[in-house]
Amino acid sequence: MLKKLFILYILGTFQVLSAQTGNSLLWEISGNGLTTPSYLYGTIHQVCKESVVISDKFENIIKNADRVYLEINFDEIHNDFQAHYDSFNKSGKKLNSYFTKEEYQILEKNFNKKHKSLKITLSQFSDYKPDKILPMILPRLITCKLTSYEEEISRIAKKAKKPILGIESYDEHNSFEEESDSTIKMEAQRLFTILSDEKASSDALETYNTTFNLYQSQDVEKLYNFVKEKNSPEENYKLLDFRNKLWIPRIEKQSKSGTILYAVGAAHLGGENGVINLLKQRGFTLKPVL
Repeated sequence: MLKKLFILYILGTFQVLSAQTGNSLLWEISGNGLTTPSYLYGTIHQVCKESVVISDKFENIIKNADRVYLEINFDEIHNDFQAHYDSFNKSGKKLNSYFTKEEYQILEKNFNKKHKSLKITLSQFSDYKPDKILPMILPRLITCKLTSYEEEISRIAKKAKKPILGIESYDEHNSFEEESDSTIKMEAQRLFTILSDEKASSDALETYNTTFNLYQSQDVEKLYNFVKEKNSPEENYKLLDFRNKLWIPRIEKQSKSGTILYAVGAAHLGGENGVINLLKQRGFTLKPVL
């Protein structure tokens, strides 16, 4: 179960094309009445800064787009109070209630040790849901300075004075992540395991490396299938299929008003219910930009 932690946390030019979509993260959207093309790009949400590759061709697309759409507008979540509030367990249950006394002591000791240099302790997050603490831990397993393609794309777009918007609103995105108490208990067990089991940490890092290698190969079908295998059917529907279908009419509407760049997690691109295939079903032509 832990192997999918990195996948959920981070997701999302070769000349050989696969039978269905082609090995490319960048796609041109045309046809179906569009007067100018728009573009779709598959991102990875966490990546070592030195591994980010933005080609001159892609940078020009960002600079020349009328607008840039990310999954959500990340500037919306830079309200510290709102982000803090949304991390709370709305049931009122404290974090330690999901563990035995002995488990919580181990959890607290290991968390505090990993974050000693930052001078933060687990007690500061006693009201948080476990899945909001996991993102604080996972990056510390990767020994590099982390960034995201969204951050790098936003930097270029802002410099070119291009509007950056979200396909989803922040509140809407949060609603997709609502969790039952049983799900919170499962996340608590994941949190405990990754902080108390060195093998679990190693497995999670191995999964990240596999995901990143698939991302670098730009094979969106293999990447989608890898993510699909690691997630439960419920997670695949809620986090991928449902959202993909929700985005299509929004992409269709916005693309009629100019050249738009849509940058979403690469795992959203492949598969029968992936954004590429769903746009084709709506009559658009999707062509890999190599």
